Amino acid sequence: MTARVAVTGAVGFIGQAVVSALQRSNHEPLGLSRTKHPSTIADDLIDVDRLTELFISNDVSTVCHCAWTGHPRSTDVSHRDEIQGNITNTLNVALASGRAGVRHLVFLSSGGGRRTHLDDGRPAPPYGWAKAVASASVLATAEAFGYTATVLRPTAVYGPGQDPAKRLGVVSVFTTRLLLGEPLEVIGSNTRRDFLHADDLADLVVRCLEQRTHGEFDVGGPEVLSIDEVINALHDITHIEPTVRTVPSSGVDPDVVRLDNTAVTAATGWVPTRTLAASLPDIVSTVLRRLDLLEQQPDLAHRLGVA
Repeated sequence: MTARVAVTGAVGFIGQAVVSALQRSNHEPLGLSRTKHPSTIADDLIDVDRLTELFISNDVSTVCHCAWTGHPRSTDVSHRDEIQGNITNTLNVALASGRAGVRHLVFLSSGGGRRTHLDDGRPAPPYGWAKAVASASVLATAEAFGYTATVLRPTAVYGPGQDPAKRLGVVSVFTTRLLLGEPLEVIGSNTRRDFLHADDLADLVVRCLEQRTHGEFDVGGPEVLSIDEVINALHDITHIEPTVRTVPSSGVDPDVVRLDNTAVTAATGWVPTRTLAASLPDIVSTVLRRLDLLEQQPDLAHRLGVA
């Protein structure tokens, strides 16, 4: 059955993937973003009354909350800023959902950035703490208002369209640097990550919305890869010899992140299928176009079939 789905953060990397997945499944996404955009409604999520009315007037039955500011390495962000910029906004979305009679809410939390202390004993950046608090708030609000909610905890999400300027997403950052002839910076040791394609995550979001899956779930990809394996895969696709430079670890990133999909698969039937090797041609092609490098890399463009 077709649903009208409000998607916060709809012009962000994951938000765009969710919107596309909803459209493929014949649902009607209603995009929300903090700033004006031709395809979305501008709303900063700070006025719960306005947000409630927006959900009611647009006949929203389900919500996917992707909007978030900052990232695990945002060491300059304070706990107060997280409360004001993220936790309060998430709680407003959950409250508005309950007051508007929304049936189901999916919240994109984090499975890889929730450390409480760094390796040297310092408190970790407040990103993980804020995600944990927001997740608990969503589930408590859903229980209070009688709707169902899914909290998904992915990590190392990648795919075409990820912005390397934010220095997030090693696949996007390394692809961009490699094509520009810049050194690839490996932070600390040769870490291993549970890489998850954004389209796999978006497909899961749609399943959770359709099945009204309730609870909190870790969400991992189909494979765990080391940074060296990512670099080698990029070399295999581009035939460009990388220059690798190791920089000291900030202590924020754990050496290994591997998430167990047993619970989310049992609850939804979802299994991630997109591997990095199969996804890289599309990612490299996207970066070639974005950087306007087609004429500078004609052989690569030809191999990838990029016009």
